[in-house]
Amino acid sequence: MNEKPIGYRLRETTKLFEEAVRAKAGRNGIGSTDFLTLHFLRHFRCECPEKTVSQSDLCHFLHVKPPTASVALQNLETQGLIVRQKAEHDSRVTLVELSEKGMSFLEGMRHFFSEVDDLVEQSLSPEELQIFIGCLDKMTAALRKEASL
Repeated sequence: MNEKPIGYRLRETTKLFEEAVRAKAGRNGIGSTDFLTLHFLRHFRCECPEKTVSQSDLCHFLHVKPPTASVALQNLETQGLIVRQKAEHDSRVTLVELSEKGMSFLEGMRHFFSEVDDLVEQSLSPEELQIFIGCLDKMTAALRKEASL
């Protein structure tokens, strides 16, 4: 059978999505994981200003292992988009915060991701989009269940 496995198709689509965003954003673009990290930090900065976000929280949200998160955060920190510091209550815990530069950068990038989202959504009928999202939700739930075993 010549069919590509579903995992391959999902990775291919994700890669093409990221490439489309980079093409629209030009040299200033960042990857989707970095964008999600910044978006997650922005959410907590705006919606829950009293809450601190640890590197461990980010690992959980992004579904990545600590070394992967550490490398990504180091890159974002080098660019001045985030600030990391040790927690006062426990020096083993690293807190992560969106910097002012990160907030501005995120606002500037948001429309590039929205344009690509719109492009993808317009390629499907409303019914196809509803079915597709339902299928993604089911696959996500199955993978979460498997990952928690």
